Amino acid sequence: MELLLTKKMENKETISASIKKLTEKKVIKVKQIPEFPLCKTKEEGKQLLIATIGLVDLTIKELKWLPEYDKVVEWMVNPNHKGLQLVGDPGRLKTTIATLVLPILYHSKYNFIIHPVDSCDIEESYNQFKMSPIIIIDDIGTEFTINDYGIKREPVNKLIDFCEKKSKILIMTSNFSSRLINDRYGIRTTDRLDLICNAIWFEGESLR
Repeated sequence: MELLLTKKMENKETISASIKKLTEKKVIKVKQIPEFPLCKTKEEGKQLLIATIGLVDLTIKELKWLPEYDKVVEWMVNPNHKGLQLVGDPGRLKTTIATLVLPILYHSKYNFIIHPVDSCDIEESYNQFKMSPIIIIDDIGTEFTINDYGIKREPVNKLIDFCEKKSKILIMTSNFSSRLINDRYGIRTTDRLDLICNAIWFEGESLR
């Protein structure tokens, strides 16, 4: 048993050395989405979320704390090398959190400047995407299918492939249900989306 464990360790060290050498020569690139935690504790995250929402959305007189926000805070503390899907019913501050709150918090903590993109503008935004470690897309499901010389293509499918291959952090919102997302984009894309993003479902009446 001890000999077997030693052999496994030797194999692992040999493989690790090969990975390092091939990575240095840019033959391969280890796939891992970077992570940029936005706070250290859940209490800190909750206070940041409440304060920033209050500053960017002056139409809210008193914020009603929803169970979904607890999950957003958990992700802020520990992204676990994943992006974020905010999906479900409208009017529960998905867009506010994704396109206003998170860009402000990323800038405050890491000095990142992130320009959220509407899903209808995905195709025109790849130069921007290439320069940023974080991509924020609002309202997935409202974009048009592209007709490319008679072949119909979904911009979202291409985007999710891009984020996975380039190790980008993807943050997205959608009012689609999981069934509608799967029906429109297909199992291959939704499987990749689940791989690179944590899904948080917003369910209930609109706060508007």
